[in-house]
Amino acid sequence: METGKDIRKFKIATILLSFVVIGLIVALVLTSVKVRTIVVEKDKVGEESIELKSELDSLMRQHELIKKENLVISGKLSEKDSIILANANEINVLIAKNTDYKKIKKKLDLLRNMTQGYLNQIDSLITVNHGLTTENTKYKTDITKYKETTTTLETEKKDLTEKVNSAAKLKAYSVIAKAVRLKSKGTKEEVVEKASKTERIKVTFTLSENAVAAAGNKTIYCRIARPDGKILILGEDDANSFVSGGNRLQFSVQKVIKYENTSQSITLNWDIKNAKEEAIKGRYYVILYVDGYQIGDSSFDLK
Repeated sequence: METGKDIRKFKIATILLSFVVIGLIVALVLTSVKVRTIVVEKDKVGEESIELKSELDSLMRQHELIKKENLVISGKLSEKDSIILANANEINVLIAKNTDYKKIKKKLDLLRNMTQGYLNQIDSLITVNHGLTTENTKYKTDITKYKETTTTLETEKKDLTEKVNSAAKLKAYSVIAKAVRLKSKGTKEEVVEKASKTERIKVTFTLSENAVAAAGNKTIYCRIARPDGKILILGEDDANSFVSGGNRLQFSVQKVIKYENTSQSITLNWDIKNAKEEAIKGRYYVILYVDGYQIGDSSFDLK
């Protein structure tokens, strides 16, 4: 038979076992709650990672799009772009390591400010470039107008210079060339038409009045061409030549006069005996020069 003592032990054991069971149940409940909490937190971390990754990717897509749309200008901000990419890579690493959400979020906000600053700089450069382009266009227009004005002025100056130079040129009027024979020991002259009687070729003319021409000593050159085209000259050296139109020409007679802007009567003589040649039949041509340009001409015939 069970004694009172045994019944008491049984009751105590039952109570103890109940406490153990209750403790196990409580532990099981707490463990279940903790597991669910961990699962929830893990899911939350996963969702946060996806959210952060999505936000970062969206931010970088916008950044790359801005770069492509402004290739020339974005090239000037390569250092700024490198900093942005470095920060994006750092955030990717933090997301992969499931770093604290707030820390990553803070870095994302900082990166967003960087990209906005990058965009603001691009806008500023676009504005500056637009201003420079407008200014450059205006500058080119001004240069074109200046060149056109300069060209016009140069043309007008050239025309004026040509007019002045033309107006300053002297002319020979009433140019008469004839053959003469000397009489009374050379004190008198007789006009002849025969080559056999010709002893001198006499050229007379009036040098024009010109208030624009430079006054002073001037050398008049006369070239006399025989019927066969030969120029009557005393020598073929430079002392018997002058320059006209860039060419060096031999002269028959020269004479230095003092020009004072008034008309003058000029006489030039070519003595046949000086050239030790006889006159020939045919037409002779006479051309007059001063200051390197032609001022008059004439001709005569010998029988």
